Amino acid sequence: MTTKSDSAVSEAKDIEKGRWHLEGISPEAVLELLVHMDRVMLAIRQDGLLHERLGPVASVTVKDGDILIAGDQQDTRLPQGLLTACILDTTTTMRDKPYPRLEFSGADGERLFSVTGLEGSAPMLNALEGIARRPAPPRGETPAEARPEDIDPADPGFALLERLREDGTVVGIEAWRDGMRQHWSGKIEKLMPMGGHINIITPGFHLHLAADVVSEWREAADGWQALGQGGAPLGLTVARA
Repeated sequence: MTTKSDSAVSEAKDIEKGRWHLEGISPEAVLELLVHMDRVMLAIRQDGLLHERLGPVASVTVKDGDILIAGDQQDTRLPQGLLTACILDTTTTMRDKPYPRLEFSGADGERLFSVTGLEGSAPMLNALEGIARRPAPPRGETPAEARPEDIDPADPGFALLERLREDGTVVGIEAWRDGMRQHWSGKIEKLMPMGGHINIITPGFHLHLAADVVSEWREAADGWQALGQGGAPLGLTVARA
């Protein structure tokens, strides 16, 4: 049955936990509402790689067939027409704080892109007020691939990022897949090997790169492209800014 929210959300205790398809609105129109959702985390995920930008969205515009999401800590480009469906998920709570999430999928149903609210439920759910919903099935979890817990200093993914950190080099780190691109630039202040991942954590950017996922870096004049164990590009580039 299709339902609509009845009133603006003000308290976490008012939030019904569940998953819903958003109906009667295109994914692109949902993205336009990001400017009303306060601090959000935009994420592009690949196997063994998660690239996240965190902060308010200042604008969502269309240029040359791409949707541009911008802000002081946001820089994402999505092809028009790539995202075909959107699910609202309110099931995640950490330390008694809700983290509502929008999951965007393509024509084949694969989740390609997500937006997580970082300031509780109210900003996101108020922005979605009045949009029709119907229940969505629970999200199926793909078993995580077994990876080493400890990071070998010689791991190609770690070695390059650590060298750039030590040098104090200003870099641009970009994730890309299916025509989507998400970018960050700055100095790598700290690398945190933890939980089998190489992690960069800054106020506006997170990178989580699994151990052993990078086999080598293909170097070019302005930077490096990560290659996977089979030699194919991973969808991650590191460039000299």
